[in-house]
Amino acid sequence: MRRAEIWAAFYNALAVVMTIVVIAALFYSLPARAEEGHSDEHQIAHGAYHHLYNGIMRPDVKNSSCCSEQGRPAPNHKRVYRVMKAHDLLLQRHAGGAETRWHDGRVAVERSSLRWCSDRFEIGCANGETVRVAFALDCCDREVLGHVATTEGLTGEDVQDLMITAVEPRFGSVNRLPETIEGLSDNGSGDIAHDTKSLAREMGLEPRTTPVQSPHSNGLAEAFVRTITRDDVRVNPIPDARTVMESLPLWFEHDNSLHPHKALGDRSPREFIASRQPG
Repeated sequence: MRRAEIWAAFYNALAVVMTIVVIAALFYSLPARAEEGHSDEHQIAHGAYHHLYNGIMRPDVKNSSCCSEQGRPAPNHKRVYRVMKAHDLLLQRHAGGAETRWHDGRVAVERSSLRWCSDRFEIGCANGETVRVAFALDCCDREVLGHVATTEGLTGEDVQDLMITAVEPRFGSVNRLPETIEGLSDNGSGDIAHDTKSLAREMGLEPRTTPVQSPHSNGLAEAFVRTITRDDVRVNPIPDARTVMESLPLWFEHDNSLHPHKALGDRSPREFIASRQPG
């Protein structure tokens, strides 16, 4: 009986000692953790304000790139969201009205240069001018391949210029593509013109149009229009058409190089393309 009491007292004393050790460890580690957490939060917020100053609010890619260069893990995207929300830096959640259309097709493909899509949108300037823009987008890597802009109506010649502009960056000045690429567009007059379709087939593009009264079937292009309207057009000064036309290449290049896409693993189109190249 005496031995059992001794062992019980020993275990009780050991438990007290271990409790004191754990409490002391937590006490001394809390300031370091708080300082580390504050540092991460400061970096995220600083990156957000830096992009806000330049009119583009995308701190996650910038911080991820910096962390990769410094050999540190990138901040968790949910934490970035919470920090941005606390600093009132979140963008408007949705740029358009309620969606009433639907489709059950799939526009995205698994390989680059297999299907391209195109669409158009308008930008109203402060002086009353309107810039009409058409662009082409790869349905796999989401890279903007080219664009045309005018203050007049977009014609068949503009669409043909867009096709040539989209082909040259990836394939150079070729008369015909090495393999056929589908070209998805809506039913605009310039897209369905006979000369436009003839040139497309001569170049190796196979024209495809969305179903009548279902432009939502070109969902990737429509999503890009919402993105550039929300992230670039609404946060930059657009006093006149000249300013818009000079800014468009910068906006498209920024989207190609820095804008993360969830479907691409939160990478930009250029980062996604580089990750798929051999070697």
